[in-house]
Amino acid sequence: IRSIRPKDDNLKAVLIEKQNDNMIQRVRNCVVEWYFAIRLHSPGFIPMVVGAMIMAWLEQWAWYDGIYYCVVTATTIGFGDLSPTQPHTKLFAIVFVPVCVAAMGYILGNFASFMVEQRREGYDKKLWSCDLKIEDIEALDTDHDGAVSELEYIRFMLIAMKKVDAQLLDDLHAQFCHLDTTGDGKITKRDLQVMAARKLRKVSHKLELSEYKHKLKQIKGNKRSFLLNAISRRKSFQPQS
Repeated sequence: IRSIRPKDDNLKAVLIEKQNDNMIQRVRNCVVEWYFAIRLHSPGFIPMVVGAMIMAWLEQWAWYDGIYYCVVTATTIGFGDLSPTQPHTKLFAIVFVPVCVAAMGYILGNFASFMVEQRREGYDKKLWSCDLKIEDIEALDTDHDGAVSELEYIRFMLIAMKKVDAQLLDDLHAQFCHLDTTGDGKITKRDLQVMAARKLRKVSHKLELSEYKHKLKQIKGNKRSFLLNAISRRKSFQPQS
């Protein structure tokens, strides 16, 4: 028992150290995320804070009143308890208010994109870590051959991770089938030769149709001229009164 205790103590020390490392890594990731978030939102925060300080200085407000006025104005709430009273402050507000509203829209848009990206990354992690089941294989087997090919798995993962659209993949598959004239699942020189031969047939068929139409026009023109000649001859043989 005494010989086992040092091993247990070493195992506990290793586990504690691993937990500490995981906690440090989480803190680092959180700090990095907040750093990039602040850096991303800084183009919106800077004009708002600078404008709020200028408004507070012109109106002789406290700095927190300037921040309060900036937030209320940027969010288009507008309680009206603080408003510019000096003429030069009103002129500054004409420029500051649209910039402030635009900056708040920029911040909210980036924040919404950041939240959506975080949810998408969490969903992608679940997809990477999940195990396949029999029901999943049946869902992935699009050609119903009892097995999931590499192409079927990649297609499912790309659609599930929302990297591509299912309609786009269907259109690409239809285009590949159109180019694969031999139907062997590959695009080769033989497929290109068959396509060229088909185009030549279409062109020759169009030429034959144009020639046939031209002949019909000639026949119609000959018939018309024949009828006109016949009518003119009949009129010439009629006795004059």
